[in-house]
Amino acid sequence: MKKFLLILSIGLLWIIPVSADDNCVDKNPEIILDLGGSPEPEKIIYSTYNSCTKRHDYCGVMGCALDVFDDKGNYALSYIAKDDWYIKPVNEDEGIGKKPTYELVVPLANGNLRIIKVINNKITETEVKQ
Repeated sequence: MKKFLLILSIGLLWIIPVSADDNCVDKNPEIILDLGGSPEPEKIIYSTYNSCTKRHDYCGVMGCALDVFDDKGNYALSYIAKDDWYIKPVNEDEGIGKKPTYELVVPLANGNLRIIKVINNKITETEVKQ
């Protein structure tokens, strides 16, 4: 009987941490930013570390996961990018009282820049030569 209780308690100790990991929800930093051209701001997530597995699951030799979601929260674009991307203000709408808009700029390995912005409610990307 003591062996059975010992095996049962060891089994429960092993099962409980495994089931707790299944419920883990990884919360990566989110940047809520108005890229312009839509009624609501967009969401950018740069995932470098999975807090559930305690590993850098989102990164590789080419960089980490950079995901862009549209103004409705729908997944729109995804890249593997180094940590040298940046956000740049855009002054397309000149005037006092206008809310600022931004572009997401991702430098590419060939020296060019990938520019991500919203035009007519659609997330678009263009490559600009440097």
